[in-house]
Amino acid sequence: SSGPSSVPSQVPSLLPSSVPSQAPSVSQQPSDYICEDKTSLFYLKTNDNGIEIFKDCDWLRNRPPDRQENLCARTASSKKPLAKDVCPFTCDTCRTTSPSVAPSSAHSSEPSLQPSSGPSSV
Repeated sequence: SSGPSSVPSQVPSLLPSSVPSQAPSVSQQPSDYICEDKTSLFYLKTNDNGIEIFKDCDWLRNRPPDRQENLCARTASSKKPLAKDVCPFTCDTCRTTSPSVAPSSAHSSEPSLQPSSGPSSV
């Protein structure tokens, strides 16, 4: 027969269907998001001569912890790449699919989308 059968087959076909399905498939598995540092550079500073200095994640990993935290916490209005975006593994800024158990120690740079249910204890 030339049309689709009314009963699914027990064995997957060898070739893809020539007719796309009506709806996209929904995976029950999480995506293969891997939190890792990129190989690109992040903006460090502009030196006294007006030259922009960029560094990689290896350089950041070799800084003292307090210097790492300072660089990872930076936010900027410019379009220059930030350490927290280029080095999410080193900066511990990986995105997750669920909320964390404990609140973060760093303040967010953006306001919340939803108001809180009450005043904070801070």
